[in-house]
Amino acid sequence: MKKFRTYNQAKKDLKVFQEYISLIENYQPKNFTQRVIQEYAYQGNINRTAEILNRRGYKTDDRSIEPQDISTIIKSKPAPEDLLHKEIRRLYLKKTKSNQGSFSKIYR
Repeated sequence: MKKFRTYNQAKKDLKVFQEYISLIENYQPKNFTQRVIQEYAYQGNINRTAEILNRRGYKTDDRSIEPQDISTIIKSKPAPEDLLHKEIRRLYLKKTKSNQGSFSKIYR
C-alpha cells in the first residue's frame, strides 16, 4: 500500500475501484477511438496498446499504429457521454504530468 488508509477511506476507495472496473468491463466501443481507449484501459501502456492493435490488424492512415497515435487519441477531447475516455484521459494526463515533473527535477 502506498499510504495508510482508515477503514472508511478503504471502503470508499474500494467503491471507486469497483465503479472503474465496471466502467471498463461494460464499455462497448463504437469506433476506433473508443477501441483504443478500451485497450489502453486494459493495458495501461501506450506501447503495448499499439502492439496489440497492430496485431489485430488495425491501421491509421494506411499505416501501422504507433505509440504517439495512442497518446494523441487518449489526450483528445472525449465525447460528453464517453465516461471511460474522460477517466482514462484524466489519469493519463496526471501520470504524464507527474513523470515530466520528476524528469525536470533530475535535470535542474
